Amino acid sequence: MFDERRVTDYIKNNLKDHAITIYSIKDDDNCNKIEKAKSILKDGLNIDGNSDLKQILSPKGLVNNIKSLPEIIKNKTFYHDRDICNIIISTPQTIQTSNDEYYIGYPKNNVSGYTTASHQTNYDCFLTDYLENIKCIFNNMVLGYYYEDSNKDNCFVFNENHYSLMDNKDKDLFFTELLEKIDNKISSNTNKKEILNYMKDTITNNKCDFNSKYLTALEYLEYKDCKFSNKSYTKDRFINLLKTNYQDYSLYIHGVDQENPKTSKSVCTHILNSVLHIDWEYGLSGTCEPKGPIDENDSLYEDLDYHYGDNKKESYNIILLIPKILEDLEHNSYFMGYSRKNTTGTFPKSMKDFDCLVTDIINDLGYVPQEFIFAYQVYGSDVEEEYFINTYHLSFISDDLQRVFTTKFLNTKNNKIKENINTFSLNNINEEELYFYANPLVQTSKMSSLQNTSLEYFDYKNNSEYIKRYIKKAL
Repeated sequence: MFDERRVTDYIKNNLKDHAITIYSIKDDDNCNKIEKAKSILKDGLNIDGNSDLKQILSPKGLVNNIKSLPEIIKNKTFYHDRDICNIIISTPQTIQTSNDEYYIGYPKNNVSGYTTASHQTNYDCFLTDYLENIKCIFNNMVLGYYYEDSNKDNCFVFNENHYSLMDNKDKDLFFTELLEKIDNKISSNTNKKEILNYMKDTITNNKCDFNSKYLTALEYLEYKDCKFSNKSYTKDRFINLLKTNYQDYSLYIHGVDQENPKTSKSVCTHILNSVLHIDWEYGLSGTCEPKGPIDENDSLYEDLDYHYGDNKKESYNIILLIPKILEDLEHNSYFMGYSRKNTTGTFPKSMKDFDCLVTDIINDLGYVPQEFIFAYQVYGSDVEEEYFINTYHLSFISDDLQRVFTTKFLNTKNNKIKENINTFSLNNINEEELYFYANPLVQTSKMSSLQNTSLEYFDYKNNSEYIKRYIKKAL
């Protein structure tokens, strides 16, 4: 029988800074799944022919970030299969030697929507480069396997050769030999400025995806940055958090309309771990209800009572917080604008002042980045209202990572948007030009994003003395 607690506790206690990857053995008339699993525990996972590891593996990210280890371990990837047999693989993101600590990266959580990492743009790192090259996962990296038959009888078998069970001498030898074979790594002596300059050039040249050097550098910056634990908030505490620390942000709400609360919660969790895709026809205005800047909102309590659809008993919402100012890797600051609070009594797409610079960029992307997703909310007549924080929101990551994100976010191929971005660069802004955008000779029923952002810039300038910068220790 699968001892959930024993296996979960072991992984959390011994592999908390390591990554988990799943290999699911498919149905095959010529294959006994348990026998194949035993052979993998003994000899490792080897790939023949033209296949790559990423075509058969599904990475789940770092143990610290996995919400439910049993759910990951027992996942049935191939729903038509009669039984489940998942090989659980762990890999370190750092290797410690007597002289230094080396960062080799890890395959991030697969949120591509596919069962494997074959379409995952952020799979690659220095470690996966090596493993893909030799087409092998060492048996020492296989933690064990989970098996469940058609009668739901299940078990978990540990691999006695896994590196976490080695004595110190054998473990040092295994990792030292592994480190010698990996061509690239980042050490504590690596120049951080060089890393940031490389990342800037890579973003500018649109070479971030499937780029192990860029992705490992990004993971390294995340690793060096202190992360907050996941937090849940009551409504009063959540509102106090916003008023105290997020005066310089604008608030948007996306209602999750799903068939039942369990599905809605699953959708919210997925969005917090990835991105929020927006309406293909109307863009952000067809996806989110704007509540305006926090510093202009005196009715947060009422605004957060937001139901989308007919389910009033248990509703789920995604909370977005987008800053008015962003700074890139060259320390240029940009005013982003914001959507005004919707007072039309109808859908946001009917607003005359919804569009601005930041909505133009998001519409061009086709999604809201994870760094703007602040939390998800659950509330209703039959549930206690709670807010679950996304600790990868822009306000919680390091200044360097914020600048990396901004550089990538603003690196649009749309020439018109790029021109508008430069127009709102605070380092060389032309207020006389903005005045004419804000006050056009011919008024229209719907304001352009350029007009709206210009008007908001002057509002911001007049009120900026009252704006409080975010303090990370708030959580």
